[in-house]
Amino acid sequence: MHNRRKHVVDTSERNYCVECDLQFTNSLLYNEHVKRSTKHRTKPRVPCPSCDKTYSKRVYMTNHFNLEHLKESKFVCPLCDRRFLNGFRLRYHVKYYHEKAPKPKNHMCSYCGKGFNTRRILDNHVRTHTGERPFACEHCTAAFAQATALKTHVRSAHK
Repeated sequence: MHNRRKHVVDTSERNYCVECDLQFTNSLLYNEHVKRSTKHRTKPRVPCPSCDKTYSKRVYMTNHFNLEHLKESKFVCPLCDRRFLNGFRLRYHVKYYHEKAPKPKNHMCSYCGKGFNTRRILDNHVRTHTGERPFACEHCTAAFAQATALKTHVRSAHK
């Protein structure tokens, strides 16, 4: 995998992403970009009627709405009264926040081998290797690798 990713150079047109204006050294890197990039996601989104969040499935939006807006959930932490969408998230919370168990880092970066405990953090990290900046400001030409950086920029630069 390392040899195919790092030592095979094929800068043909099929390795260029027109939407993102990025050139990749081989088709493997290009295909990973298309698979992971937020710009290339085409699934329809289901918006929450009470806030600006959107979800890939109606059930996800309904769970969010019930938990965040109606404050309804049958999964409540007995130690801190925090509410959760499901039993898995409640057990995860108790194990890693109250019992302080170390989180497993089983999401590995295919570029450098570093491990992360969530896919989202891994995806953010991979952008440091690819240079991808999919989160563009609608008020200026700034673009960011992480959504939180864009939110911070909009709050501070475009009040």
